[in-house]
Amino acid sequence: MVSAEAARNVVGIIGNVISFGLFLSPVPTFWKIIKKKDTEEFKPDPYMATVLNCLFWIFYGMPFVHPDSTLVVTINAVGLALELIYLTIFVIYASAKGRKKVGLWLAGEVIFFAAVVLITLLCVHGTKNRSMVVGIICDIFNIIMYSSPLTIMAKVIKTKSVEYMPFYLSLTNFLNGLIWTAYALIKFDIYILISNSLGALSGLVQLVLYAWYYKSTPKQSKDVAGKPTTEVQLSDHTATGAARKGKSFSIKECAISIALAVGLVTGVPALDWCSNAYAAANPVVPDLAVLISGPPIKDPGALLRYALPIDNKAIREVQKPLEDITESLKVAGVKALDSVERNLRQASRALTQGKSVVVSGLAESKKEHGVELLAKLEAGMKELQQIVEDRDRDAVAAKQKELLQYVGGVEEDMVDGFPYQVPEEYQSMPLLKGRATVDMKVKVKDNPSLSDCVFRIVLDGYNAPVTAGNFVDLVERHFYDGMEIQRADGFVVQTGDPEGPAEGFIDPSTEKTRAIPLEITVEGEKLPFYGETLEELGLYKAQTKLPFNAFGTMAMARDVRSTSRFIFSRLINSEVEIKWFPNFVGRNLRTILLPAKCSGCSRKVS
Repeated sequence: MVSAEAARNVVGIIGNVISFGLFLSPVPTFWKIIKKKDTEEFKPDPYMATVLNCLFWIFYGMPFVHPDSTLVVTINAVGLALELIYLTIFVIYASAKGRKKVGLWLAGEVIFFAAVVLITLLCVHGTKNRSMVVGIICDIFNIIMYSSPLTIMAKVIKTKSVEYMPFYLSLTNFLNGLIWTAYALIKFDIYILISNSLGALSGLVQLVLYAWYYKSTPKQSKDVAGKPTTEVQLSDHTATGAARKGKSFSIKECAISIALAVGLVTGVPALDWCSNAYAAANPVVPDLAVLISGPPIKDPGALLRYALPIDNKAIREVQKPLEDITESLKVAGVKALDSVERNLRQASRALTQGKSVVVSGLAESKKEHGVELLAKLEAGMKELQQIVEDRDRDAVAAKQKELLQYVGGVEEDMVDGFPYQVPEEYQSMPLLKGRATVDMKVKVKDNPSLSDCVFRIVLDGYNAPVTAGNFVDLVERHFYDGMEIQRADGFVVQTGDPEGPAEGFIDPSTEKTRAIPLEITVEGEKLPFYGETLEELGLYKAQTKLPFNAFGTMAMARDVRSTSRFIFSRLINSEVEIKWFPNFVGRNLRTILLPAKCSGCSRKVS
């Protein structure tokens, strides 16, 4: 016959395994923090509370407080170690304010815990009395945490929906409370019994509610990426009551974590069950859903930086959070500065950790200049940090622009020559192997009060060497000089058709209209595609290196009759004040293109 002590140990080991699985449940959250190198909106409070809770239960399980409680000590020691790991990760990626908060809170916990330990050991004598003092403190923590699902249960009753109460989490909390209740009854322990019996009762009520309201729960809505939009607040309870984790946790992640714990407890292989749970949480969605990948980049500088032919992850990890400051500044008032600070912290950390990789990626002939720009970038980041600390919101955008210019300069210094061979059939055409800037003067007739303005056009020969080379050649031939704007309809501004019967530029060497192929470079491809649209190539989901997103984007009009016509986009967006071509309203314009100047083009054109 199995002794009571042996049965108690077996039950305690099972309880340890279940509780260990629940202690592991925040792993996806902290993995996300590590990948993003940012704590975002996550709060450390629940994890700091769990540290104190684990400390008290470890103290409760000590032989001089409550003998024969080794399994209580083991699971809470493991839990304490995991919580400290979580907090360490948080501190690494948190702001200075966040690190200070964690440090002060933990210091306060240590002082409070030390005070209770000293008072208990010095003033309370005998394990019975010590168990009572420490056990009451532990029960207070556990009862508070086991009551945390009450708000969710109230919501289930009110909405008649279990959408916010995942079944497997409720089941595991019920089993966890039940196991530790049994542990407390085998060798009677009133303090473990009180809190965990209440936990088992709470879990049972959740299961009853789930069964009652399951049929009345509407089908869960999905977002465009096919992921459930509903998230639940996960409360973790160990045998001794791990603290509530105040974070969002998807049903899929809950199910996978719990399946692992249950599989370890029961010895039943859970691999197939996990796969099914994952599939259920991520149903098959139409292929078109993947086309929606977030708002398009509309900043021309950002588009040009991302279009450079480089493969250096380290500098991109610096660039992205600096680009994201633009989105952060859309938040009203000084609240935007909190997001800006996170962006800056992420960029600074990426630069510190990846600087050697960035330097190694610089072209040998440009390395000295690139290192100089990196030094300016580091200094500029410190200046932006001071701007944020001074809460000077108005100064952020200008400093961000300066920093991104440094980043763009570093990225340009990584390009070593032209990255590919243009197809032989186009090598006889004017080619732009690199980038060039064209300053095009525009004069509005019949409006003497308006002075001439200059359009600065950046031509990207890395991604469209034939098209850009053709335009530079026409500029240098003064083809566009004196030409009027031929279309302005509020969406685009267009010109390029010469007067007379010619339908484009006549190449003197052939006495025929110069034919320029359609030229598109796609993300992930080293060479442009020529003469075919993405639809004809079957690349329906492909993202182009030079998307037609930014206000004022220039493109050659694709028409078999002309290879000299070009257009500027004038996209209308309620979020952005239209600044491009403010005087081009209507078709009957008398606007003339004055002689254009090409800056630094000739050495790049072949």
